[in-house]
Amino acid sequence: MSMLLGGLIFFFGALLNAFAQAIWMLIVGRLLLGFGVGFSIQAVPLYVSEMAPCKHRGSLNVVFQLAITIGIFAANLVNYFTPRIKGGQGWRYSLGGAMVPAAFIRLCIISPQLPKLHVGTW
Repeated sequence: MSMLLGGLIFFFGALLNAFAQAIWMLIVGRLLLGFGVGFSIQAVPLYVSEMAPCKHRGSLNVVFQLAITIGIFAANLVNYFTPRIKGGQGWRYSLGGAMVPAAFIRLCIISPQLPKLHVGTW
């Protein structure tokens, strides 16, 4: 439930930042992003550690850390190229791009395929 809530807060924070019309909207959006990312960063490794078989726990948590690192690299690439967008609206794409990992978290949690996976199939 905490991953579901974290993904939802994360998504709405990015959405608010992407369509911000005032400074207060950016501040509230960033706060929501912080809470959402915090929920996800804490809940996902805990869930993986609880649900994965003993022999795969460490490697799956390393994959999670690798995904975080790749995400940071991708965010830096986006932030490098978005200021070059004409019209001065690149910052909206940069901040709104956080909706992609938030949507990924939400889709992974509510996916109908998850109940079909059985821990014994690892």
